Amino acid sequence: MPLSTDNPLLHGFGPSVRTMWLTADSLEVKRTWNPPSASTDSSPSAGAEALSWISGVARLERAKLAIIGNENSAASTLKLILTGNSQEDIASEWREIVQNRGDWFAEIAPGTSDLHRAELIQFARNIYERFDDSPPNVSIYHDQRDRENNVEEGWTVVCQLSAALLETIVADIYLKRCQALEFRYSIAPTLIDHWLAPHSVDATYGVLPLGKGTDGTCHGYVTGVSWRTSGTVNTEAVHGREFAADSGPDTGPETGQLATQESSPVVLEIARLSRTVRLGFIVVFLLISALVILR
Repeated sequence: MPLSTDNPLLHGFGPSVRTMWLTADSLEVKRTWNPPSASTDSSPSAGAEALSWISGVARLERAKLAIIGNENSAASTLKLILTGNSQEDIASEWREIVQNRGDWFAEIAPGTSDLHRAELIQFARNIYERFDDSPPNVSIYHDQRDRENNVEEGWTVVCQLSAALLETIVADIYLKRCQALEFRYSIAPTLIDHWLAPHSVDATYGVLPLGKGTDGTCHGYVTGVSWRTSGTVNTEAVHGREFAADSGPDTGPETGQLATQESSPVVLEIARLSRTVRLGFIVVFLLISALVILR
């Protein structure tokens, strides 16, 4: 059943092909250790490893997120959580989500039973069936404020990178060589209020009220991660790093390449002084030549 763009339950949103861009800063590396579930020994020697993850504040570029039908939920800032997992772990976690999610589509326009609701539910169901074949590594969801559980209202994006890529970022953060990250995401369904608009036009991503325990959620894939590093051991030059994130089996951060080096501030200052000295010699030479000609 195709989704018509004039479906009133979409509140003006429509399907679109648009990449989501996020910039994240205030990055913090955290570690978590849990004892093995099959062991009562709570010491680190029991076999479980301390896991690293990264928290931060992410901001959408020229865009906002909003639950369709709830304008008050619109925001461009999200809480960021980065973890490192293998494709097998991502697939296993997704299977658990599928088993526990119940009827994710029950909250889509509850109380209505017309053709428009059936059309929208089938549209969402088709997308999530495809996720079962290729589990997503990005989850975006909105929470209402819950004082009892210390949950603040707002959006959260959880991104599962490969373990190798996460450890590379963690190392650069520890060395103070990484202050900000840039992400490219593709989410599904991608519903935009200006669904024919180019990336240069501000837009709002509409999120369906799916899931259990949240106001709304959507999933997708991270298609790229990039960051700038500085303060390397042997040079003050600034580098650009970009990695193609895992989008499926047999892909990984090894495809990343370092960008061209830029000149450091010290090198630029030396070059400026050199140009100034050369210019001074030229001016003096021209003045002497003029005096000789006048004589």
